[in-house]
Amino acid sequence: MISDRTMWASVALVGYLRNGVPIEDAPKAHVGRALAALINCYRRPLDEYWERQIAAFDGVYDAYILEQAGYTAWEMIFIFDQHYDAMSAALADRSWLSLRSLPDKVWDLLGHVTGMSRAEWEELPDFCRGLLAERMICPQCEYTDTLDRFGEPDPIDDPTYFYQNRIDLVVHCPKCATAVTFDIPARTSRQYPPRAIIPKRACQRAVLGIFAAFMALALYLIFRHRF
Repeated sequence: MISDRTMWASVALVGYLRNGVPIEDAPKAHVGRALAALINCYRRPLDEYWERQIAAFDGVYDAYILEQAGYTAWEMIFIFDQHYDAMSAALADRSWLSLRSLPDKVWDLLGHVTGMSRAEWEELPDFCRGLLAERMICPQCEYTDTLDRFGEPDPIDDPTYFYQNRIDLVVHCPKCATAVTFDIPARTSRQYPPRAIIPKRACQRAVLGIFAAFMALALYLIFRHRF
């Protein structure tokens, strides 16, 4: 899905622009961690390297996601009995080639928990490279440069934690420090946060007005029979 590709592209771009993680490494890093989290969710052993790579709550919703996709607990036991060795070997190799070569049944699980198929993960680096070449324009000072040179983006929530709040990149203009959002699906930049259609002060006044009206109505209903 486009939304899932946007979500993972934002994480891969932040990893590259903030931490220097090569775009080419995004599939093996994120699919590997998703696989490790899946194994951990079903209480199968992980090697020390992958135990360090996952956080305490990684994969906590995997069982629920797969249950909603139609997998039963007995079916998951059978899949792990059949494919656990291949999954462990792919993690131990730590390469995209090993991960992409996993059986289709394992990739069906990964597709559900990450939202992306094997082919979509393989295409992610090219998609991200195309985004890095897009131009960013500061809405305040009109400073312009490509995304890969505009500046360091803010940190972003990790999709595997299941509470991601934002998928767009937020970068501070290197000239005037204005927070600029890069909208990945639209490939455009705008000020962050976007200006509200209704000014904040007007919203506050409207809320106070509604509250005052309700209070007046309540007082009227309470005292109307006393006079």
